[in-house]
Amino acid sequence: MPFTRRPLLGMIAAAAAAFTLGACQGGGGYTPTNGDIAIGAEDAPVTVVEYFSVTCHACEQFHANVFPTIKEQFIDSGRVRWVYRELLTPPRPIALAGFQIARCGQATPEQYSARIAVMFELQNALLSDAQAGGAAAVRERLSSIGLQSGLSQAQIDACIADPGGAERARGVDEQAQADEVTGTPTLIVNGRALREAGQYSVEGLSALLEESAGGAS
Repeated sequence: MPFTRRPLLGMIAAAAAAFTLGACQGGGGYTPTNGDIAIGAEDAPVTVVEYFSVTCHACEQFHANVFPTIKEQFIDSGRVRWVYRELLTPPRPIALAGFQIARCGQATPEQYSARIAVMFELQNALLSDAQAGGAAAVRERLSSIGLQSGLSQAQIDACIADPGGAERARGVDEQAQADEVTGTPTLIVNGRALREAGQYSVEGLSALLEESAGGAS
C-alpha cells in the first residue's frame, strides 16, 4: 500500500511535516535503528522486526488476536526478540502523535509496549474522534492515554511537538521502501520478510518461529 501524507492536525503539524532512519540486516544479524524499540532477550535466537502503525486496523487485529500468544510463548520465554518499527499509516499525524506518546517520558520498552496495547484498544474511538471532533478531540483522547500512563500534560504536549518524531518517521519510510514493505503489519524474521497471509496467524507464525528458533528454550 502507498504511504501518503494527510492534512496535519493542530500542534502535530510541525512534527508530522517531515518523516526515521532504519536498517535491518539479513539472517540472524540485526542492526538496531535510532527509532526501534525492542522487547525480549537480547540473545534470543530469533529476531522479529514488525513494521506497524497504531492507526492500522490490520495491526490492531494482529495485536488483539495473534501477538498475545506469540509474546507468551516466544518473547517471554527468551526465544524471540521483538522489534517495534513505527511506520506511519493514515491519518499519519495521529499515528505519529500516538507513537510520540508511547515513547514519552523516556519510556522503558515494557512501558512502550503497554502503551501501544492501549492505543490499539482505543483505536476505533481515536479514529472516530478524528471524524467527529477533529484535532481537539484527537488531542484530548491521546492526552487521556498519556495521563493514565503516568505522564503529565506538559510532558504529553512536549512529546507530541518534538520534531525528533518526524525524523524517525522519515527514515522508516525510506527503510520500508528498501525492505519492500507494501503494507502493515509486515514481519521480518531473521532478515526474511513474511509475505503470506497464513504466516500472520497464531498457527502459522508459531510454526515458523519454532522452526527458526531450532527448538531453543
